[in-house]
This record gives sequence, structure tokens and C-alpha cells, in this order.
Amino acid sequence: MMSTSRQLIYFTVVNGAFERLALNWLCNVAIFKGSHELLLIVSTSKSLCESVQREYGQVKRVHCMFMSLPSYDGDLGWGEQKYIDFLAIRLQLMKALTESSVRFVLIEADSTWFRDPVELFLNATVVDDADIVTPVKGLTHTGDSLAFSPMLVEPTSGATVLFEEIYKRLSSNTSLYDQVILMKIFKLCSFA
Repeated sequence: MMSTSRQLIYFTVVNGAFERLALNWLCNVAIFKGSHELLLIVSTSKSLCESVQREYGQVKRVHCMFMSLPSYDGDLGWGEQKYIDFLAIRLQLMKALTESSVRFVLIEADSTWFRDPVELFLNATVVDDADIVTPVKGLTHTGDSLAFSPMLVEPTSGATVLFEEIYKRLSSNTSLYDQVILMKIFKLCSFA
């Protein structure tokens, strides 16, 4: 899937409602050499995977895996239980990648990249040892200071424990989101 000089993959989980956004993202990053071959899309939309295979699979080697979850294929209302359940599914996949020693960057299909960030991701933990690296939000007045994407994940036991804890809290409190839980854990563990 990836060349030996690029020791990470880009990973995203989308449903049918994000089909056009995912295809737009693929078009957006096409100018960044090698970005497509680093990508793993897990989708609840068979149509998206067919489109990706037809448009990018042969030449660019984009990988799209169809995950049959019929009730998650359409729009998921932000804040509704199905949306939170979808976040829990994504967390389980992130944990599985981590346990399989895969270094990855969680990305969102509704983002726009103006520059190729691969070198930034490859060098993000050179100076500081970290299990995950995630950006600070632009607007922090509401108390949330960390974004959930893009998130560089190092395949460490610390990252595995983090995803287990987020999943446990997400499953036990249906009013929370993964990003909110990440912030709460960060505040508990922060020495600043």
C-alpha cells in the first residue's frame, strides 16, 4: 500500500452522505505526489468504493474498503445516537490499526489541503515523543482546544489505551463526542 520511504497511511471512515466530499478530497490532493497511494478509505457506501475504484483505483491505487452497515449509509444527524455510534465504529477501526502497528493520520473528507503535509506528519514526533499529535483549534473560546483531525497516531500501547478509554466513555455516555472526550482526557493528563 505504501512505499518504504513513507511510513504512514492516511485513513478515513465515511458513509454515503460523504461520497461527494470524499471524491472532492481525492481530486483536491491529486497534485500531491503519492498522496493517493497512502490512502485507506473505509466506507459504508458501496457506491463510493465503486466510484473510487473506477476513477482512482487502477492508476493511483487508492484503497477503499466497503463495510456493510446499511443503517449508517445515509445522513447521520450530528448529535444523534447513530452519529455517536458511527464515531465509536471509527474508534474501533483506529484501535485495530494501532494494534496492528500501523502509523496513520486520521483525516476528514470535508477538509481542503493547500500543501502536501506528508513531511510534517513524518517528522511530527522527531523532537517530542508522542502517541498522538493533533492540531490546536483556531477558535478555543468554548473550551475545546484540540481538533480530532488530522490526527497522527503512532502505533504505541499509549495510543491503544487512549482509544480504549475514549470508546469506553463514548459507549457509556451518549451525550459525548470523541473530540470532547479527548479534551477531557488531555486536561486530566496535562501538566501545564
